[in-house]
Amino acid sequence: MLDKLFEGANSEPELAVTLLGTGSVLPEIKRFGPSTLVRAGRQTFLFDFGRGLTIRLAQIGIHPSTIDANFLTHFHSDHTVGLPDVWLTAMVPAIDGSGIGRKTAMNLIGPKGTAILAAGLKQAYAADVAIRCACDGTPLSGTDLNVTEFQGDGVVYEADGVVVTAFTVDHGHEAIRPAVGFRVDYKGRSAVLSGDTRYCDNLVRAARGADILVHEIMMAPDRALKVPGSRVPRVLTYHTNPEAAGRVFSQVLPKVAVYTHLILPGGGGSPPPTLDSLIAATRATYGGPVVAGADLDRIVSRADGVFVQHFDAAAQRYDTEIPALHFA
Repeated sequence: MLDKLFEGANSEPELAVTLLGTGSVLPEIKRFGPSTLVRAGRQTFLFDFGRGLTIRLAQIGIHPSTIDANFLTHFHSDHTVGLPDVWLTAMVPAIDGSGIGRKTAMNLIGPKGTAILAAGLKQAYAADVAIRCACDGTPLSGTDLNVTEFQGDGVVYEADGVVVTAFTVDHGHEAIRPAVGFRVDYKGRSAVLSGDTRYCDNLVRAARGADILVHEIMMAPDRALKVPGSRVPRVLTYHTNPEAAGRVFSQVLPKVAVYTHLILPGGGGSPPPTLDSLIAATRATYGGPVVAGADLDRIVSRADGVFVQHFDAAAQRYDTEIPALHFA
């Protein structure tokens, strides 16, 4: 597979964010589970493991064995269910003689509890790993998970000019801890991923000065809040509504804010909110560039500005890039 992320790019240092999945916990055809790819220079990083992410990686020509480090924000299943797929797919040697396939352990970085998750996966898939090594030529060295756990805020990865910093966020319930976001800095460019959170001062502090702020979002019609037995009001307390997100953006002032992990339920006879209504609600508290992300949207920060690119699924390529200011 070809790495198309910087096809035709100039030699200037770049930071690119690709939304592999922008959906929620429920299966959707057009929006896969939450997962984000970040490219900083020649390094590639994966944040969270939503449903279907290996399919999205294949669409843009990225083999999971080429990812330098993988990061986890928290332990909700919609953020972890794709982890075994990435791990197992990466270790399977290519059958075409290309040599693609992981030869070393997969780097997995996450909050305390990540090692337990990794150990469970290794136990669950021990038979498959043994078969791959015996029959397919998978090297034993490529089957391991190299886990790095952290607690609290601070730098969790640093190599070749790239610094990844973790920061604690507020996912709205004491049981949903730890929960973190990440900031990636590279040669004066920066991207921040909120993780799952409601309005959070710590996120605002960590994100200030970022070029790209990728933020989760939830919005529901009023009728959906009043349906007897509906979980929508409670789930809203775990996430950020558009007015609160606008407050975050107004304090951070990113060059572009991008919504991902879009949770947009209907209910009570009302349809789900539209993307236009989502942006309109955000405008109550924020007037800068904001994008309602779609799967495989790519946001690039370069010397000449920040740009948004949409993936043309029919042509299997990215179309003309749009300056972020267009979305103000």
